[in-house]
Amino acid sequence: MGEGYQGGGGRESDPRAHHDGEAAAGIGSTPQRDFGQKRLGPEPDGTTVDLRDHVAAHVLMSMGVDPALANPDPKTGALQAAYRSFLTGSASSLTRMVTRELRRKLERPIRLRFAADMDNRRRRAAAVKSLVDAGIKVERAMVLAGFDFQ
Repeated sequence: MGEGYQGGGGRESDPRAHHDGEAAAGIGSTPQRDFGQKRLGPEPDGTTVDLRDHVAAHVLMSMGVDPALANPDPKTGALQAAYRSFLTGSASSLTRMVTRELRRKLERPIRLRFAADMDNRRRRAAAVKSLVDAGIKVERAMVLAGFDFQ
């Protein structure tokens, strides 16, 4: 041991000395399963896959994106609903914020339009037809349905 150590009776009284190899190697001080080999290759275990999916869904939700857009289920209509929700919520809000900022920075009238989904356009076109059939002028009907008529 070190030269300046003033132990009581040699090696046995040195608190830094270990009598067996197990204690010196740390065996027995922590469970061995904590240090076991984990497989992270092309076929990870189910727990790892579930954790990845859970984290990915939360990251997407934190950015305003419905997780159904990343992992669509073809058996349900959830993809179309998720896309419509994304357009009306996150994308349109972001477009408005960018438009305001561009107007302020460029000091010019700026207009950005985010292309809506086709189903929404069909519904608005049907609304225009119903309004025109009811006797409203086409120009007014288009404005009421949300089309930009100029």
